[in-house]
Amino acid sequence: MAARAICCRRAAALALALLLAACSAPPPTATAVVATARPQPTVTTAPPTAVPAPRVLTICLENEPASLYIFSEAGRGWNHVQEALRDGPIDRRGFGRQPVILERLPDWENGDVTLDSVVVEPGAGLVTADGDLDRLAAGVPYWTPDMERALGRADKAITTIQMRITFRLRDDVRWADGAPLTADDSVFGFEIGSAAATPGSKLAAWRTATYRASAAHTITWVGQPGYYPADVLEHLAEPLARHAYGDLDAAQLLTDEQANRAPLGWGAFQVAQWEPGLLRLVRNKYYFRAAEGLPRVDEVHFVPLADESAALSAVAGGECQIAVRDSWDAWEDSADALLAAQSSGQLAVQLVPGPVLEQLGFGILMAPDLQRKAGTDLFQAVPLRRALAHCVDREALAAAAQWGQGSAAAGFVPAAHPLQPAPAGGTLPEYAVQRGQALLEAAGWLPAGDSGVRYRQGRALRLRYAVNFPLSNSGFLRQSVAELLRTQLRACGVDLQVQPFASSDLYGEFPAGVLFGRQFDLAQFAWLQPGEPRCELFTSAELPGAANPGGSNYTGYRSAA
Repeated sequence: MAARAICCRRAAALALALLLAACSAPPPTATAVVATARPQPTVTTAPPTAVPAPRVLTICLENEPASLYIFSEAGRGWNHVQEALRDGPIDRRGFGRQPVILERLPDWENGDVTLDSVVVEPGAGLVTADGDLDRLAAGVPYWTPDMERALGRADKAITTIQMRITFRLRDDVRWADGAPLTADDSVFGFEIGSAAATPGSKLAAWRTATYRASAAHTITWVGQPGYYPADVLEHLAEPLARHAYGDLDAAQLLTDEQANRAPLGWGAFQVAQWEPGLLRLVRNKYYFRAAEGLPRVDEVHFVPLADESAALSAVAGGECQIAVRDSWDAWEDSADALLAAQSSGQLAVQLVPGPVLEQLGFGILMAPDLQRKAGTDLFQAVPLRRALAHCVDREALAAAAQWGQGSAAAGFVPAAHPLQPAPAGGTLPEYAVQRGQALLEAAGWLPAGDSGVRYRQGRALRLRYAVNFPLSNSGFLRQSVAELLRTQLRACGVDLQVQPFASSDLYGEFPAGVLFGRQFDLAQFAWLQPGEPRCELFTSAELPGAANPGGSNYTGYRSAA
């Protein structure tokens, strides 16, 4: 640019000099001349170079976010936009983790996760063996360096564990304004996220002793004494650009125009325009993966739509290439129309298994002061539980509840999960009504009369089925399952009595709650599953009771294995 500007200025000066010389020259002597034809150069005009139109991906959202601030999480559309503005820092894919702005994932093998010993004096803070932040005193449980549970003693110091995690950032990641993304930006993100004015849980901050930049692109996290995190990767703080926002505190950032409307990120795109009804993102020219030809499009437009009908029309009409619907109600209300449009080739419906596990649990161990008409210890007999499992067609339940698009879970993890035993679901009883009937008869449950209900020692095999039918979300799913399940179990001689409960009554803690108060025969409810199965939720230590009202083992399952 500088060379071109100089060249142009020099040309202008030369033209001016020639003009001045002509004006100051003496008048010419008159001389007769004969005009002759002079050849003129042929001027060829090159056609203008066509500028290609930008490649635009339009995404229709269910809700327009109220803010794009990293700690706002405002509106359901917030997550989708953030994926374009911030890449990673760690992605989940195929039940695994992938480093995005990290050189590698910290783990025990590469030495980025270590466990040290630390002395804690009486009255000093620590995380107890139960995961609570407390001060050392007599009776406080803690982990020894050998990972054995022990109790604090009066006026005695202890030696417990202290974890250290090292996160190594890539050195080629830049913010959308060209500034390098450094470890100090992650420290700034930790500071703002930990502030009382910032919305959200502070649990991770409370369990952190220090979070610091040990080098330009290296972060060192040290946990509170006694704390053993289930997931070390959860302790990487999202970077926040200190050079852009370092003069603002947590409260000011919540209302800062730039941080909320056009936040600085490091992802493939940055905000170019945001007006009601349109959020336009353009390429981030400093994107660290640009050399790979990414992103594949020049702009991403997010357009909010009012309802499912509008989304369906917009996709079918080409107004948007993707319509994201996050709520189950949206799927319920439009499932038939969406599947019909897919059959006619108007659109492609992408259904992804979610992290919510809809489960049917046996009340194996009832609360001590409760009695079951069919026998309090009814489900403590494994053959009976297996018999009922043979009577349930799980695939039919999944298909009926989800328009033929669902599949039965193979266990507490999806069938494709690497921790799922092979073959997936191979240990689950198959649907075999005759086999179920035979097991029931072997256990002494025999048909009586014309009702088809089985009896043993004068007691009917009549079971209470606790469930919640919400007015929204999973209401259709659970009603469909309850009706079909009652029909399936009736074929085996079981009289299922559906008992709907309000959410507050069903999910309350021991002793009032139906589930965790262990006051049911059979119960259906949804449970959010993390990336890694939480087997500890079903251990004896998690049995809900007077000493542990928040316990999670609602069925009362216990096994020495």
